[in-house]
Amino acid sequence: MNRKPAVLQQLNLIPVYFNDESETSPDWFQISNFPLRLTAGKNLFKLRGHPTNLKIGANIDFEVLDYNGDPIYAELVNYIDEDDSRIIAIYIYEDTSPGDCTITIIGSAADEFVTEEWIDRYNVKWSRTVAVNPGTPNVSEIIFDIDPEVTVAELIAPQLNRTYANNLQTASYSTGTVRYFNYNEQPALELSNGFFTSDMSNGTITVSNPVLPLPAIDFVISSSSSTYVSTIKKILTPTTALLNTAYQVTDTQNILNHTYNTFELSSYALTYEATPIYTPTQNSHSFLDLKINKLEPATGDISRNI
Repeated sequence: MNRKPAVLQQLNLIPVYFNDESETSPDWFQISNFPLRLTAGKNLFKLRGHPTNLKIGANIDFEVLDYNGDPIYAELVNYIDEDDSRIIAIYIYEDTSPGDCTITIIGSAADEFVTEEWIDRYNVKWSRTVAVNPGTPNVSEIIFDIDPEVTVAELIAPQLNRTYANNLQTASYSTGTVRYFNYNEQPALELSNGFFTSDMSNGTITVSNPVLPLPAIDFVISSSSSTYVSTIKKILTPTTALLNTAYQVTDTQNILNHTYNTFELSSYALTYEATPIYTPTQNSHSFLDLKINKLEPATGDISRNI
């Protein structure tokens, strides 16, 4: 949601002939829908305006002030509801002050309702407070003032044949040796006399006999428990990779876990998914190219329904 600047008008301080204290202003502005609270995004409230009590052709103005008295952006939406209500959208951003805000509407009553000095002036005012919760998801009615656009087209693309080098989908690598250590409190490996490639990310690495693991332990572990197996979380450099699991072993007598922080250069085996090779064939596929534009509603949040 694009940020729009709000201008302070201080409509709440303008003196008027009528100060309407009703909840929905049935005699003047006729609030047909008022929010229970203002939440993240574009919130709406609706008003109709009394057809005879308000002066025909006179302006109606509105302002929203937050808990601190600062303006909150609000605008009239180019949309008329089925009951002839007009829509006002109030924009609540992440940094909008929480707490009660005040919505103020001012207008001009028909001449027969006011004395001569109040004619052709703002002379009737209505205001009401409502809570602002910037961290709460938006539940306002979704209204578009500009209809979304949908375009549909067909795309024809060749069918691709997938193969692997040496016809091996699962590749293996064991060149050089690896050293285990902690990198910013995460388990990591450093490769000596070899190189990691991007393909190896998410691969499984096995170190059957880690050399000099530390800190040392004073209990007996099984030979199978001493084997270190993990998957590669992220390739940092051609010789350094983060791992998903730390090197832990279990005491066969007491079922206690011990975590090693390091081991020295050791032999290893790495298996990973090889990158496929795609070659076009004489066959083709038909695809749907669907594009939807202008999905920004005037009020409400379209993403909650996607």
